[in-house]
Amino acid sequence: MKNLLLLFTALFILTSCDKDKDDDKPTNPIDQLPPVTQTGANTFGCLLDGEVFKPGITSNSY
Repeated sequence: MKNLLLLFTALFILTSCDKDKDDDKPTNPIDQLPPVTQTGANTFGCLLDGEVFKPGITSNSY
């Protein structure tokens, strides 16, 4: 029974590992801003202290 528990624990740990990092997420904060428009698409984004601020996107950093 102990071996079975060890096997399932090892299997769970190995299957929960992620080979790929979040490489698709841009590292440059300017690349995370919404695209510039001339049509009034109601998009807004800016950098506050070097971090991206987009209305409606909240951070759980507290």
